Amino acid sequence: MTPSSALPTPSIANDPDRQIYIDGKCVCVYCGVDGRRCILAWHQLMIEHVIPLRCKAPERPKSPLNDRKNKVVACLSCNNVKRSWDKKYNDAHPDAPLAERVADALKSAKEYILKRYALIDADYEPMMKEIGPKAV
Repeated sequence: MTPSSALPTPSIANDPDRQIYIDGKCVCVYCGVDGRRCILAWHQLMIEHVIPLRCKAPERPKSPLNDRKNKVVACLSCNNVKRSWDKKYNDAHPDAPLAERVADALKSAKEYILKRYALIDADYEPMMKEIGPKAV
């Protein structure tokens, strides 16, 4: 076995969510990181559920929230920050059409994520001063 054939090559060519990347132009809906900029940015992208599924993995494919309308392109950083929002999220109108619920949740999640980034970013300059200049 050659090293190149030792592991399967990951591919999204046949992934049913591939069209979500295309429709979303490979741009994170929360922060705008553009996966077309470079391969490293593209590696940071994933498909995530705006309204959290909140069910065990075997039940996820059957969840009514596991719908294309509830899936978006997000970067790993935003998805990680959003996990705290997911735990607090309360679907105020569960009987409303899914598209409306997703639009409301997306707006709320984006506001939460950007506020969290602002708090984190506020410490960037002070931390860089504390660390000092890069060694040459």
